[in-house]
Amino acid sequence: MGKCRLQAVGWVVSALTLAAVVWWALRQPAPTFPSAREDLLALAAAVVLYGLCTALRAERWRTLLHDVDARPSRGDAYRLVHSATWATTCCPPARATSCASC
Repeated sequence: MGKCRLQAVGWVVSALTLAAVVWWALRQPAPTFPSAREDLLALAAAVVLYGLCTALRAERWRTLLHDVDARPSRGDAYRLVHSATWATTCCPPARATSCASC
């Protein structure tokens, strides 16, 4: 199978996956924002924990890049981690395409 055909298969798989997720999401009940004090505290704790984990991950990448003589700014490291986290969380079918072309 040629590279173009594999890329086409990847696009079809991504489109079908996206369509399935949209179909599933449209049939779910709408979420409600928490209003109880305990739930709001849990939400705040989750947001703080996410921020802390993102900061630690960015610092780790910054250190790894320094080890190979790259000197990214702290802001660049944070943006890199945020973009990579978003891409790997929100675009899993795209990863299958890139794996297929290797």
